[in-house]
Amino acid sequence: MASVLKEAGPERLPIGEETSRRSYWHKLMSHPFFWPGAILVLLVICVAVFAPEIAQRPYWQIYPNTGLSATGGPLPPQWTTKGFLLGTDQLGRDVFSRLVWAARISLQVGIFASVISGIVGIAIGLASGYLGGWIDMVLMRFTDMMMGFPALFFLILLMTLLSPSVEIMYVTMGLLGWTSIARFTRGQVLTVKEEAYVGAARACGDGPLRILLRHILPNIITPVVVLVSMSISGNIIYESTLSFLGIGVPTPIPSWGKMVSAGLSYLYVSPSLVIFPILAISLTTIGFNLLAEAFNATANPRGAHHG
Repeated sequence: MASVLKEAGPERLPIGEETSRRSYWHKLMSHPFFWPGAILVLLVICVAVFAPEIAQRPYWQIYPNTGLSATGGPLPPQWTTKGFLLGTDQLGRDVFSRLVWAARISLQVGIFASVISGIVGIAIGLASGYLGGWIDMVLMRFTDMMMGFPALFFLILLMTLLSPSVEIMYVTMGLLGWTSIARFTRGQVLTVKEEAYVGAARACGDGPLRILLRHILPNIITPVVVLVSMSISGNIIYESTLSFLGIGVPTPIPSWGKMVSAGLSYLYVSPSLVIFPILAISLTTIGFNLLAEAFNATANPRGAHHG
């Protein structure tokens, strides 16, 4: 009997009761939100990865002679090969180059912050859900306390006190954004740990860490990853908000939020200074939200909703 239990591996995560992995991917790619979201996300990723090749000019370069109008203001978009494609900003810098490089900053902050939140939230949720008892009580009370803090206000406070940098920004955002992931992971663990294969592994002498990593985590990872991916767009908006307020990425590193903030002073003279970065923020967040909704609807068809 023991040998039979020892050979029993973890069950695969059921997308449906009889749905195979191939069927899951077929359903995912058939979802109406998948391809629009995937195209937008891949487009932004390609722009971020190949920013040095795509950008026409260095994002920090100021062109006082050719980059400003006769009155010293920003230039409008110039649809010529040698001109400034999306115009220049108030200092005479190429808007297109800054917009392209800002995509790399936004993706870096959004993805890294979500990964940190995911690691912290999954670890706390696994420990709380499986160990239970006083450990569960302490971890969940700590989670409740963290959820009580207004995240944006706390983030603004920390970024004001700390020296601004891209790394500090996504680490701080990651350490503040794990609470919902921890609670969700705990709920998944409480359900899965009562399954027969977990009891079989426990009877075979597997320790808590092995059971968590080998038997429980593989069976809850898909919905958890979906939840983590849904936080990417929120982190991008947080980064843009902080940069808009002047406490985000340091100068001269470009940021979409910083570009919007600087362009507001020239809204009536050169509205493209505000329109283009707002479009970049909107399309990026829409892309990630569509993709996350497609994953969520496929992995959890009962809980998915469509507006």
